[in-house]
Amino acid sequence: MNVIYFHSPTKIYFERNGIEKYLPLVKNYGKKALIVSGKNFIYRSGLMDKIKNIFERENINYSIFSNVNPEPDIKNVEEGIELCKKENCDAILAIGGGSAMDVGKCIAVMATNKGSLRDYFGEVEYENEPLPIIAIPTTCGTGSEVTRYAVIIDEKEKTKKTVSNEKIMPKLAILDPNVIDYLSPYLIAATGMDAFSHAAESYLATNSDFISRFFSIESLKLLKENLKKA
Repeated sequence: MNVIYFHSPTKIYFERNGIEKYLPLVKNYGKKALIVSGKNFIYRSGLMDKIKNIFERENINYSIFSNVNPEPDIKNVEEGIELCKKENCDAILAIGGGSAMDVGKCIAVMATNKGSLRDYFGEVEYENEPLPIIAIPTTCGTGSEVTRYAVIIDEKEKTKKTVSNEKIMPKLAILDPNVIDYLSPYLIAATGMDAFSHAAESYLATNSDFISRFFSIESLKLLKENLKKA
C-alpha cells in the first residue's frame, strides 16, 4: 500500500467577479490588512482602486506595500516587514504573481517572530503563528496561493532560498478570471507554460502518487484545451 500525505487547508473561491464577492471576508482574519503587491499591474489594471473601494465600503482598514520586485530579495522583504509592524497590520492580502505572494508569506512570518529572514530558510518551526494570508493570484502559473513555500533571493550567497512551512499556506485564495483579462497574450502564454511545467514536474516527481498524478493529468488536459485559446 502506498503512503500518501495530502494537506490542502486553503479555502479556494474560483468565480468571475469573485474579488467583489469574497474580498470582504478579509475582515474575518484581522482588523487591518497589509496589501502586498508589485508596482505596475495592480495599478494599470485598476485592481488597486477596486480593492480600495471594497475595503472602504466594508470599513476594512488597510495599508499598502506595493514595492515588490519581480525577483524579490531579503532587503525587499524587510521593507515590507518594517511597514507591516509600523502600521500594526494583523493580516496579509497578497496580490500578484508568485513574487508578491512569496513576499507576503515572508512578511507574515517575520511580523510575529524574532530574528532575520535567513533564520527561517528551509524547514523551520515558528515560535509564533504567522499572520493570516489571503491571496489573489493575477497570473496563470504560480500556484503560490495554495503552497507552503516562499522563494526569496539571498543576495549575499547569490542564490534563491526557500521558506517552507504549512503555517504560511494562505487561509483564503480568491481566483477571479476577470483579472486574467488584463494580462497580455505574452504573459498568458508565459505563465500558462509555468503551469504546464508545474503539472509535468509533479507527475514525474520521485515522490508522486496517484493523487498528485490525477491532478497533473487533469491540469495538462485543461492546458491543452484552453491555453492556446486564452
